[in-house]
Amino acid sequence: MLLVCAGAQAGEFAERYGARLAELDKARPESVCEARDQLRAWLPKAGSADRATMFRAFLKFNRDSAVENYVGFSNALSPVRDRMDQILERQGWRANTSASPLLRGDAEVHRSIGVWLDCGFGIYQSEGNFNLGPDVATLREFAAQVGGDLGAWIHFLEHEGGFADPVEEDFGLRITWQELGNRLHRWETFLRGHPSLNPEAGHEVRRLAWMFFFGMDNATIFGDDGRMDSAVLAAWRRFTRNPAPSRYTATMLRLLKVLDANDHALTPEALAMKEWIAQELDPNR
Repeated sequence: MLLVCAGAQAGEFAERYGARLAELDKARPESVCEARDQLRAWLPKAGSADRATMFRAFLKFNRDSAVENYVGFSNALSPVRDRMDQILERQGWRANTSASPLLRGDAEVHRSIGVWLDCGFGIYQSEGNFNLGPDVATLREFAAQVGGDLGAWIHFLEHEGGFADPVEEDFGLRITWQELGNRLHRWETFLRGHPSLNPEAGHEVRRLAWMFFFGMDNATIFGDDGRMDSAVLAAWRRFTRNPAPSRYTATMLRLLKVLDANDHALTPEALAMKEWIAQELDPNR
């Protein structure tokens, strides 16, 4: 009797929501408003499995729309770009967070890009250019209804920089090597406690590990003399002393042993030890 009164069978709302998203034009920013409104209407009526599927579908739609809207958004912001810079500088904005909350209240900016602000897009900056993406603040209202691992992920993400990239910019680090190691530990610990979130958090864990072990073009782990940078070495040693378990600790301990025995030079043996970390980030490598 309860199943009949509930109205929808398992999977029905997720299927209907997926079909509704397929009807929307991702290049129209208003479509994200419509997708969000439909999620608001149907999420309370759906079962837990459907809620998770619908939430993930909305997030993917939001991400895809951000890509499709890039040109239109860039053209629309041109008349107010200088004003946006002034507002954000005055507000002490950090470029690794969404600028949307700081821009919504300005009438002139809103006339140009209000549709993106109102429909929940995040506005970020990378290498001096403004771009779009999902905004964790837009997802916050759904955290309690989605619940479970996904609800926990929304709250975790709020404390970890949202959908901006607080770690990397222009192939360099925005944070210190020790902060990078600490972040890797936090994300691993979170994913271990919420294993169903591998689609959301797993890639970030692997990306952080790759950066920590290999460095980047503008944040190398070795100096001109071919030896490990002292700050990286210190961060690696601190990482291995962290009591939180990590699947990377054993490899790092082996690496440090080889490095200490070779005056901290990156020997072929040391490089070979790290190969599995590159492989797990890019299976086609």
